[in-house]
Amino acid sequence: MSALEGIVTSPKVNRYLPWVAGLVLLAGVISFVVVHYSNTVPANPSDRLSSKPATQETSLGKAIALPKSARSVAARFIDAGVRGHDPQLAYRLSGPEIRDGYHSLKQWMQDWKTVGVPIQPYPATEKASLSIDYARQHEIQLKFFLRPVKGSGVTKPQIFLMLLDRIHGRWLVNSWQTFSPPAIKTP
Repeated sequence: MSALEGIVTSPKVNRYLPWVAGLVLLAGVISFVVVHYSNTVPANPSDRLSSKPATQETSLGKAIALPKSARSVAARFIDAGVRGHDPQLAYRLSGPEIRDGYHSLKQWMQDWKTVGVPIQPYPATEKASLSIDYARQHEIQLKFFLRPVKGSGVTKPQIFLMLLDRIHGRWLVNSWQTFSPPAIKTP
């Protein structure tokens, strides 16, 4: 008889085994109840619903046609920043979201040459396809379809999203990022 068989057939173990199993079951039920129902009670009694109107998000203004000045800023930003031709102009056309952490042109120029700045680079040709997601008085979102320059090592075209914000009367690029919508299977 092995040691394991001796433990399993022991009268002392068989007497306490139902009690241990019952305690384990009780602990599991208590854990389930605590986890399942603990998220239904508000953490703070003052977080309850109110009859006051909801706060309104700042308005982006009325819908507008794409201004020539915004189109010009977008084109110059792509040439200067994305294609990497003029870091100083890219800095001047960038809004606070892109410049976040850069308090001076000197710091921007230093990082441009070493670690890079928060502009997704792309070796784009001079021609780009543009679609307007929306254009409002204070904010515009554009999609650009860029093709790579031959010999750049990049083989696939890329779609980018650009967000332009009107800040102190000027259009500035406040976001530039790649856009990859999920693939949708056609039936």
